[in-house]
Amino acid sequence: MKKMTFLFAALLLAALISTGTVFAETVQTGGIEEDEAGTDLLETADFASWWEPKAANANSYGRIEEDEEGKYIEVGGLYAILSYDEITSPSEFTADLRTNSLSTNIGVCFRTGNIFALYEWDFHVEKGGQGEMSSIGATGIVLSPIEGGIRLSIKTQDSDSTWGISSVYHDFMIEGIDWQKFVPIRIKDDGQKAEVYVNDALLATVEMADAGEYEEDFDTEIFEYLDFTYYKTATVKDAQGNEVFKTDKARLVAENFFAGVAVRDVSADFRNVSLSFTASDATEAPQTTPAETAEATSEATPETPSESSKPATPRRTAAAATGTATGADESDHTGLIIGIAAGAAVIVVLVVVIAVVRKKGKSKS
Repeated sequence: MKKMTFLFAALLLAALISTGTVFAETVQTGGIEEDEAGTDLLETADFASWWEPKAANANSYGRIEEDEEGKYIEVGGLYAILSYDEITSPSEFTADLRTNSLSTNIGVCFRTGNIFALYEWDFHVEKGGQGEMSSIGATGIVLSPIEGGIRLSIKTQDSDSTWGISSVYHDFMIEGIDWQKFVPIRIKDDGQKAEVYVNDALLATVEMADAGEYEEDFDTEIFEYLDFTYYKTATVKDAQGNEVFKTDKARLVAENFFAGVAVRDVSADFRNVSLSFTASDATEAPQTTPAETAEATSEATPETPSESSKPATPRRTAAAATGTATGADESDHTGLIIGIAAGAAVIVVLVVVIAVVRKKGKSKS
């Protein structure tokens, strides 16, 4: 009986090691302390290993800067920073925001997809949508700085627009908020609700339900950018639990979502960009994202959008290289080494099991 118990435990351990199904807390931080002021985000020592910086054109930028408060990230033009890893719940995303441009063209984004760039214009009005204005992004929760507060937007499905995208929102007023100083923003998600904190105080709760797909998306001009499972029902409540608004057409990505920040034709500063979530410690090496060859819609400003253009080439990979060829090679080598180590561990465990069994067999004889 003891022999069988030992054998079972050993085989179970070997299986866990070989499959990599060890659960751990993943923490992705800004990682800009080692970088000099003026460093392009793509050239950062650590940040670009965890986050994907993306500029729409040569006039857009993301770089490290420094002032008396320390180092921070400055972005401008049409620029987005997206998490490399798919996120599962529970999770927490934080970013401190500072800007002189109080604009809904700045977004702290959560439960978004990774295909439609965060700075892209949704062309809601320009594509035939009624009522609400056009705005950045296609999916998720978008938090934007406004005078005296913050706007919480939920991207939605809209059959009136040929692109199928719209949004609903509420403007939360916050006494004493000063966007010319860094304002901490935090989103804590447990899978059924997302709590939004501003200046370390609860601002709102987004309750999510009714996961599914929108059949109407097949008829849009950009279906490939919208192909996700969404939480369709979103109920937004204030800090006291009072319902502010509710929609049954939400585009909150329900599975394997992403987080990030973006600007469109404005500039903003970010620091303490951080993401944590519980995930399996997979041993598969990340795949390199194909080079994006299409020009972004964003050559035009929101006031003069180009209606004929589509978003940039879709990005569907769940994980990507660090942004340089060297980083990709290192990731591939790391995956190979982990795989070899796991295989070796299995062999060692099996050898030990066989040796013990043979030894006990001899002692009985």
